[in-house]
Amino acid sequence: MTQSTPPAAPVVSPLELKLRYQNRLRSGANWFYWIAALSVINSVMMATESSISFIFGLTATQIIDALAVFLAADMQLEAVNTLRIVGWVLNLLIVGVYALFGVFANQRKKWAFIAGMALYGIDALAALFIWDQPDLLSFAFHLIVIWGLIGGLRAAGKLDQIDAALRQAGLLPTDPPPSAIQPM
Repeated sequence: MTQSTPPAAPVVSPLELKLRYQNRLRSGANWFYWIAALSVINSVMMATESSISFIFGLTATQIIDALAVFLAADMQLEAVNTLRIVGWVLNLLIVGVYALFGVFANQRKKWAFIAGMALYGIDALAALFIWDQPDLLSFAFHLIVIWGLIGGLRAAGKLDQIDAALRQAGLLPTDPPPSAIQPM
């Protein structure tokens, strides 16, 4: 009987590894765009008095929408329209912040992941404590999204390590290329 040696582990090139982590980074960062888009859809559905809403959006925008509906009940039409505009502006500001987190996270800015996860974590807690009954489905979805964001943050760290190793090996320039946009 001869003993066979186990097959060697496949060798993964640094470029292939970098591409894998770039995909993970993008996948994690793109959650911010999903959060923003679904929150806008929820607000539109609330404005059209739809009976359907997604568990995927932000609790913060749902609170603003609910407050606008509640406060508008005893107001005249002009005041109601003003209130709706203010609500939409606030919602768009919040959604815009999440879209910006997506932009910066896709640029491998770790602070964007961390700040976005912190705000989304607070939003998750609001899903538990703001409404009459805790919104457990929304809370669970928030946790799933946060897990995806953590994956993106981890990928950003791995990409930094890969780039450092490639620089050390002389395969990447030590200085980043000059920006196409030169300051005046």
